[in-house]
Amino acid sequence: MDKETEHHTEQVFYNFLKREHAWLEGERSAFPPRFSGGQGGAVRISVVTPVYNRAKFIGKAIESVQAADISDWEYIIVDNGSTDNTRQVVREYMANDPRIKLIENDRNVISVSLNLGVRAAQGKYIAQLDSDDEHKPHTLRMMAEHLDNNPTWGLAISYYELMDVDGNTLPDLGVIKHEQYNRNNILRRDGAGALRCWHRSVILEFGGFDEGELGHYGEDYDLVLKCGEKYEVGRVHHVCYRYRRHDDNTDVLRSSEMKIRNKTLARMRALDRRRKLNGH
Repeated sequence: MDKETEHHTEQVFYNFLKREHAWLEGERSAFPPRFSGGQGGAVRISVVTPVYNRAKFIGKAIESVQAADISDWEYIIVDNGSTDNTRQVVREYMANDPRIKLIENDRNVISVSLNLGVRAAQGKYIAQLDSDDEHKPHTLRMMAEHLDNNPTWGLAISYYELMDVDGNTLPDLGVIKHEQYNRNNILRRDGAGALRCWHRSVILEFGGFDEGELGHYGEDYDLVLKCGEKYEVGRVHHVCYRYRRHDDNTDVLRSSEMKIRNKTLARMRALDRRRKLNGH
């Protein structure tokens, strides 16, 4: 859309939310629940990655985390019953870096794997990383600093860039900023960006990622909606994530019908919650 049409569409949607008593007004002032995990506070941030048959890329993901310019992290990789040598690749990295951990799970359900990783995590914060994507060296430090300095944020979301199958940045597509994000407009947008870095306590407060009807898609969108209804979702205005485009990308292979269904379900649930928050 051009800017004028985008603005008009946005205003029509806002009027709809207000008419449906689903409009959320003002800033959020609640503080995320106190951190109640970790052992001795040695780990500040936990990276969680579900993986299935990604032997070709998982090493690149691991190396991007190892390149972080802070050291107080752990990397939890949850394998979903891979039939290639993904687990062996992970074990080879584990042999040289005790911060890398592998959970072997035979249920190939993304939400299940995310929840296993979150429950096992010792960090105050949870940074998501898909198995074929990468972090930047400043990613973990920058995301943790923003959450440290903004106590009402339940979640921090950065910008991301796109790369090809070989890891080369695709400059023609530019930086993806999701500048239209706010807690109301997200109900008509497909997402809020990446990287998503959460307070672990917030994920647990909302019962984790939906393992039922949103097990394979939309689970993160659903949780972003829930978080934004109670806490601030803060924006980190830097590229902290690299999204790899390739023919075997899971998002490309999912059916459009399923994606529309799951996002619609998440939105309908959000409308019901918002009405209740507004006393209707």
